[in-house]
Amino acid sequence: MGPTASADLGRGSLDGWEVVRSLVEGCILLDIIKRMLRSDDEERMRNSYMAFIELGQHLFTNLEAINLHKTEISRAIKEAKTIQTEAKNARAESECLREAHSTEVGHLQEVLKKEEQVSAILKTTLALEEEKRKKAEVEVGTKGERAIKSFRSSKEMEDIKVVFAQEAFDKGFELY
Repeated sequence: MGPTASADLGRGSLDGWEVVRSLVEGCILLDIIKRMLRSDDEERMRNSYMAFIELGQHLFTNLEAINLHKTEISRAIKEAKTIQTEAKNARAESECLREAHSTEVGHLQEVLKKEEQVSAILKTTLALEEEKRKKAEVEVGTKGERAIKSFRSSKEMEDIKVVFAQEAFDKGFELY
C-alpha cells in the first residue's frame, strides 16, 4: 500500500459523522464551548482566561498521550523489525540446511548406486564361481570314478587282491 493509499484511507476514515462524533465525545473542548455559549458576554470575558488554561492543559495532556503512543509504536516497530530479521535469518538458515541436505542426499544416492553396481558384479562373479565349482566337482567325480574303475580292473589291483587273500589265508581269516 503506497503513501497516497494510506493518506486516502486516513481521510476516508474521518469523513463519516459517526467516526468524528466518537472521537469528539468526552472532549473537554465541547464542554468549554457549551459553557461559553450559555454564558453572557461579561461572564465570557471572565471565563476566557480559565478556558484558555483548560485548553492548554487538555492540549498538554493530549500531547503527552501522543508521545506515549509514539514511543509504544516505535518499540512495536523495532520488535516487528527484529522478528522480521529473525524470520529472514531462519528462512536463510533453513534454505542453507535444505541445500546441504539435498547435496548430501545426492551424494548418498550416488554412493548407493555404486554400491548396487558393485553388489551386482559380486553376485555375478559369485554365480560364475559357483558354476565353475560345480563343474569342477562333476569333473573330479567323473575322473575319480574312471580312475577307480581303471584301478579295479588293473593288474596292480589283481596283485593286491591276491596278496591280501594269501595273507588272510595265512593268518586264518576267512573271506566272504
